[in-house]
Amino acid sequence: MFADAVERGYFTHNPVSGLRWTAPEVDDTVDPDCVPNPVQVVRLLEAVRRLPGRGPHLYAFFGCMYYAGMRPAEVIHLKKAQCRLPSSGWGLLNLKGGIVTAGKEWTDDGAVHETHSLKRRAAKATRPV
Repeated sequence: MFADAVERGYFTHNPVSGLRWTAPEVDDTVDPDCVPNPVQVVRLLEAVRRLPGRGPHLYAFFGCMYYAGMRPAEVIHLKKAQCRLPSSGWGLLNLKGGIVTAGKEWTDDGAVHETHSLKRRAAKATRPV
């Protein structure tokens, strides 16, 4: 960034050329004390499902996040055709992307939302869960 400014004549030299910085290590582990247990999740989801209006929608949304380990953007992008749901037992969801809110100033077509590929995957990759 600053190299471009020097090249264009905005600066005589790069003011951060001697700066060295390394990203701090990140602990990606989840603290089990912060995650609800299966009994608590059932109670939480049932309470959400009973909410008037969007309750059933949010029940499905949070259920996908908990039981399938989906990101919010993936749940929003999920279509019925991607779901193989038996009448009982576990099913299969074939994830194909996510809907993210970028803001109309940051999208090519002025839309508020953009469809992206799955995080850290090739553009057309899918993820079965």
